Formats: sequence, C-alpha cells, structure tokens
Amino acid sequence: EPLVIETPVLIKNPFTEPGQSGTPQCVERDRDRIELKWNPPKSDGGNPIKGYQIERREKAA
Repeated sequence: EPLVIETPVLIKNPFTEPGQSGTPQCVERDRDRIELKWNPPKSDGGNPIKGYQIERREKAA
C-alpha cells in the first residue's frame, strides 16, 4: 500500500560538487620532480576530499 504524506519531500543527492581549490604554487622542483601546494576548497561538497589528480603536459614547441 502506498505511503500517503501531507507535505512534499524533496529527494536529492546528499553531496554537492566541491568548491574550487586554490591556485597551485611550485614549492620545489628539480629535473624529474616538482612539489606543489595549494589551499583546499572552502566547501568539500559534504564528502571529504580523498585526493587530487594532477596532469603533466609538455611545453609547446
């Protein structure tokens, strides 16, 4: 038998997209490694951020 309620219920995903993190800054680098730092986003979207994906690209010729 269906449930009957008097007030509407909004169903949505409990998590939202996290905010943008700060601009990455180079802390240290050498020939084959680089160390970056940045400020975390102000909002994590309701779910802790577990990590970041960083991509490297070659300089354009």
